[in-house]
Amino acid sequence: MIYFARWFKQLFYGLLLMGTVVGQDFFKFSTIYGAYSFSSPITKQQQFQVTGGQLQELQEELDDHTIMTFGIRKLARFGYENKPEVWYTGKEAPINESAAIGNIVTGWEYVVEYSDHKEFEEDFTNQEYMLRYLGKHFLIKANYDYRGYEDLEFAGLDMRYKKNLGNLALSLGVAGRSHPTYLDFLPIDLWWAEQGIDTTDSTPFWEFAYFYGYTDEFVEQFTQYGYSYFDFKWYNAEGELVANTDDQFYKQVYGEIVREYNEEWAKDKGYQNELSMSVGADYYKYTPDNWFHFWATAYPITKGMSDYSFNYDVAENGMDYDLGLVYGWKITKKFGVFVEARYLNMYDIQSYEAKTGLNWLIY
Repeated sequence: MIYFARWFKQLFYGLLLMGTVVGQDFFKFSTIYGAYSFSSPITKQQQFQVTGGQLQELQEELDDHTIMTFGIRKLARFGYENKPEVWYTGKEAPINESAAIGNIVTGWEYVVEYSDHKEFEEDFTNQEYMLRYLGKHFLIKANYDYRGYEDLEFAGLDMRYKKNLGNLALSLGVAGRSHPTYLDFLPIDLWWAEQGIDTTDSTPFWEFAYFYGYTDEFVEQFTQYGYSYFDFKWYNAEGELVANTDDQFYKQVYGEIVREYNEEWAKDKGYQNELSMSVGADYYKYTPDNWFHFWATAYPITKGMSDYSFNYDVAENGMDYDLGLVYGWKITKKFGVFVEARYLNMYDIQSYEAKTGLNWLIY
């Protein structure tokens, strides 16, 4: 991640510098912000035990949830958007931020944000970099996203020709995208095949455990009632006891080392690149009483540029796409309804959100 992030940041800051030099008022109306927030943690259900006739509380003390954010942003609001709070806090994430075309005729828009989180006893960072230029007949968008909690990372450079047809804008171009290795198979299956071991009927898990540095010892053991039995004790590469029986090792340790092996194997393959055709349609019409905003981006044709580029031939969805909708209708001066939705399919992973409701003002 570090090398990839450094490479993209160099490209991003190069484009940022070019925008500063070439574009007039590049930083005009932008906002630099920093924020720190903390909140009490969600406490677990209380647990108690009785020791020596005394009741003892087993409640684990959890740290506060904290978020520290720094950033700069310049995004034109659409007509239907409410004015943000007095202060930017870094939590601003409007659903239409994913739209390829913003609410300006020509010019630069951008978001640069870094946040450090400590939540649910996990430490992680989030990073977002987006730079977009809208011309009269073209658009260029560069973006890099890293979500530490989900361990999700991707980047792209999208260049399209744009045709305005009134409230509708159609766009067509090419996009280069890069991401960590996402596999449609399990590397552990390759390992078994390389060893010439058939795992159709059963898995000789001890063979892989030996390969991973674990050792076992067949020894006599005793139950709590004094009965003796023989089983394998398992030790890690440092000689520490990790399991008292084969069954315990298989259920509690083996799955973890397989997961670790699969992740390390994919990470060793580095970042994968694809070149895609990008197609977009953006429709936006706004009046104070009625507004409709729809946007769609699709990558119908993709060519893998790396050994382990994502294989769309075996994917459940044959292409990536991003759809969004915002609709609002003030039926009367006091009553209105709204709908907001987004559906994202990226590398065969679906993410979606939607909300609908009504507003009724009472004077």
